[in-house]
Amino acid sequence: MSSLIDPPAQADKNASHDVSWGTKGDNGSAKDLGGAKKVANKDGEDMYEVELPTAREDVDSVWAASRNALRNKPKEEKQHRDAATKQADHDRNSRTNTVLAWVGTNMILILLFTSAEFQKWALKFGTGAFNPYLSFLFYALAALSAIRFVGSTLYLILRLCGL
Repeated sequence: MSSLIDPPAQADKNASHDVSWGTKGDNGSAKDLGGAKKVANKDGEDMYEVELPTAREDVDSVWAASRNALRNKPKEEKQHRDAATKQADHDRNSRTNTVLAWVGTNMILILLFTSAEFQKWALKFGTGAFNPYLSFLFYALAALSAIRFVGSTLYLILRLCGL
């Protein structure tokens, strides 16, 4: 309901593509995960070469090494981050918390306005011609628009005056 008020404005605030859960403090490069190498074949065409374990012994040894690596907990190393990295992590955390707060308040509003108690309360005001939720939205948006208009007008006047 509330997300339908002004979708472009909400899309600006909701940078859900930027939610970075689980990556805070993970600023280093990943370990070597292998890769493909570009090589030329005898005809001069580009090909990619990938090393894959194919023998049963190779697969078993990789599995055993992975199990042993997971069994031994690595010692935690104190990370020394520079100021720019700390600021970037803080910014990511702020954006994540903003998105979570926005989603949470929308969920609460939806639960509130679709509840049976709210429906009973709204029916006290009539049979559908009056909706308290939509009335609240109308007056809230009218007030915010008036504030925006006054602020924009003052800005233009002050800019024309050279202040």
